[in-house]
Amino acid sequence: MQYNNKQMLFNLFLDKWQQQFEKAPYIINHVLSYPDVIARLKDFVPLDIEGLHEAQLEWISLLEQLENPIETEFFKDYWIPIQKDGYDFFIDISSDKFQIFKAHYFFFAPYRWYKEYIIDDVVDFLSSIDNKEFNLKEYLLHHENESWVKVKRLFQERKDMGFDKK
Repeated sequence: MQYNNKQMLFNLFLDKWQQQFEKAPYIINHVLSYPDVIARLKDFVPLDIEGLHEAQLEWISLLEQLENPIETEFFKDYWIPIQKDGYDFFIDISSDKFQIFKAHYFFFAPYRWYKEYIIDDVVDFLSSIDNKEFNLKEYLLHHENESWVKVKRLFQERKDMGFDKK
């Protein structure tokens, strides 16, 4: 895709999401200022915030090229990739919760993508993290466990549909 087409898509994105998108770097920087958060995220290398606009431009242009319904229905333009050299970790700017999550692929039929929430409400998280009674390890483990519950449901759905014998 030519750069001017990418820029046109990015401008359309900004027409709808600019106000929320401008908040993303501050939120990302604040969350990632806690080394314990980064240390708990496996395979995560944070994106340089200076490259956020270019990363979003590339993300939006990639979405435009997707054709598989599994991907076109799951991935959204209002997700901001926050990982360097990858599309695993995102911040969702479509709500005031600014959820941070990891995208996973369920690679058994029926194939699909699903989210593992790292932080389900950034404002709540940031107002709690400095509280001495807040347990970051427990918070992150809770979300990881919720993700495993989703995976178990996907396997059960697979079984109910008769795919487990294939």
